[in-house]
Amino acid sequence: MKKSVKSTLIALAGVAAMLVGALLVSSLIVSCAKTFYGRPENGQETEGKYFEYPTEYTPEYCMKNYAVFDLNLQFKNAYTNSVGKGSKTWYKHDDKHSFSFEGIDCVPTEDFLVLTEHHTVIFGGVSGRHIVRHKASDANPIKDFTVSKITLAGNQINDENLQNEILKAIREGERTEVDQRGVYYKERKYNYLTYPYTEGEKTNQIELALQIEFEEYENIYWSAPISKDENGKYYFSIFNVYEYGENELPEYENSSHIWVIEVPPELAEIIENIDGISVIY
Repeated sequence: MKKSVKSTLIALAGVAAMLVGALLVSSLIVSCAKTFYGRPENGQETEGKYFEYPTEYTPEYCMKNYAVFDLNLQFKNAYTNSVGKGSKTWYKHDDKHSFSFEGIDCVPTEDFLVLTEHHTVIFGGVSGRHIVRHKASDANPIKDFTVSKITLAGNQINDENLQNEILKAIREGERTEVDQRGVYYKERKYNYLTYPYTEGEKTNQIELALQIEFEEYENIYWSAPISKDENGKYYFSIFNVYEYGENELPEYENSSHIWVIEVPPELAEIIENIDGISVIY
C-alpha cells in the first residue's frame, strides 16, 4: 500500500512538473507573439523591440560620431527605444529642431543608426528619418554588399545580366547634378513617376522606384526613385549628401540638389511597359 501511495505521489509530481513546463513554454510563446518590430505608422507610436545600447552611446556622442552618407539607403525595422536613458531621448539642436538616434534591428550599431529629426515648435512632428553611419566605419552597402534581390514596381528582376547592368550604372554611371527637388521649381527637366498599386479593393499610386536588398542585413535596403526627362529617357535619382559637423543641422534631399543616372536600355524597356505609369510632378 505504501509503495502504491509513493508511486502515486511520484506520478502526480511528474504531472505537475509537466504542467509547469507547459505553462512556461506557453508564456514564452505568448511573450514572443507580443514582440514585433517596425517604425511608427502615421505618426503613432507602436510597441516594439528594445535594444541595450553601449554605455558610451548618448545623443551627444551620436551627433558627434555619426553622419548622413547615403540618402538612398533606407531601413525597415528600427528598435523602439532611442539612444539615451529614456525611451525617446533627443539631442536638442536649437529651439526648433531636435534629433534622436535609434538602432536598426540586427544591424551593428557601430556601423549604422537611424537619425530622426523632430520639429519642436507648437505644431511639431517628425520631418525626416535617415540612416547615418559611424565616421570610423567604411561600410557602404550599395558599393560593397552582396545583392540578394532587385525589384521594380513590386516585381523581382531575375535576369543576371540586367542585374549587373543596373549595379554598374548605379556604381559607375555618369552623374548629372540637377536642381529638381523643390516642389515649386517651374522649369523642372526631370519628372518623377508613379505606378498603380492595388491593396484589397483600393488602388493607390505608388512612387516608381528601384529597390535593392542585401544578403548582409535584411532590415536595410537601397532605393532610387525613377524619373523621366522631356525626351522620354529614364533616370535613377541619387540624393546628394551635404557634410555636416558636430552641432550642425544636416541638409536633406528635399532642400537642394540631386544627381541623376540614366538607366540601362533594357530596364528602360521594362519601365516603358509598366501599365498605368504616370508623372508625380
